[in-house]
Amino acid sequence: MAVLLVLAALAQAPADRANLEVLRDSLSQVTDSVALARLETATIAIAKQNRDDPLIHLRLGFIAYRLGELTKDKSHYDDAAGEFEWAGELRPEWPYAWYGQGLSELAIGEAGALAIENLRQMLGKDYLSKAAKAFARATEADPAFASAVVDLANTALTQRIRPRLEVALTAVRMAAASPAGRHPDVQLVRGRVEREAGETDSALAAFHA
Repeated sequence: MAVLLVLAALAQAPADRANLEVLRDSLSQVTDSVALARLETATIAIAKQNRDDPLIHLRLGFIAYRLGELTKDKSHYDDAAGEFEWAGELRPEWPYAWYGQGLSELAIGEAGALAIENLRQMLGKDYLSKAAKAFARATEADPAFASAVVDLANTALTQRIRPRLEVALTAVRMAAASPAGRHPDVQLVRGRVEREAGETDSALAAFHA
């Protein structure tokens, strides 16, 4: 039944953020990885005929990401990151491509060995850094994209690396001055990042908001 909901979402030919959220909600209900893999295969066939359609690559990215969640197989997250990257190349001004890439890079990093990941972080090449950069691109594309702002801030707070915090601080401030500022989660993470950056007054203002 859940796979049928996904097919219905795909049939809508989504052209905006709301339809992509419908797809994501539908995918979250899918628990049959075999059926989802068949859907992925069918969507890949469509993508081969429409290589320059960014929406198809976004769909494939979210399908692959859900397969990674269900199977715990890192290769699906790799596939998802590749599809989101492709969509970002086609439409760099779309926040969803960068947001999806950030989610995928986080998942890849979590699947890696901790010792290796720590080494990557020291070299500045870890998946958290890639995720932070992708989330930053999403917020640059659209500061009102609240979920990307929240994820970017949480990633930066986890890393506690000054350059990443500065990226997050800029993003949350931009978001707070946009319609996304009406989201409590945005003000909450803004307060946490402001506090981490030593901006106590701004942190208090964000928490109050």
